[in-house]
Amino acid sequence: MTRSAQTGATTLHLAAAIIVNDNEEMLLVRKRNTLAFMQPGGKIDRGETPTEALLRELYEELSITIAASQLQYIGRYRAEAANEANTQIEADIFWLPLSRPIAPAAEIAEAAWVNIRRPPDRMVLAPLTGQQLIPLARQRLDKARGPAE
Repeated sequence: MTRSAQTGATTLHLAAAIIVNDNEEMLLVRKRNTLAFMQPGGKIDRGETPTEALLRELYEELSITIAASQLQYIGRYRAEAANEANTQIEADIFWLPLSRPIAPAAEIAEAAWVNIRRPPDRMVLAPLTGQQLIPLARQRLDKARGPAE
């Protein structure tokens, strides 16, 4: 976590995954005592790489054990934090195709598979998820499909 001397805003460094299944659905989670749904993942601890942090968080939050080689690094994204005032997040984002059951654990209150092309209007989405990662996931799926016939 860093604090900007100019703005006083805090920046949280996170690792998160766009987890997609075979039905073009994205897994979103809502942590306890929060409203916004977001990608699974969390803060990168001192001495951890983003990949190590994500593997740890996926196990803690969803009881998912995978190999690092299953993660495809997409890039680093910035957005306003969903649950903390005057806070920005800087997130290393990974793509993870996964079509198997998950078991919410730790601080996860709810997990939902959401249609990437038509996310529910009534669902509160974290800024990073709604503004950047859902559109990114749509683009990746469209590119994988190839040109429309």
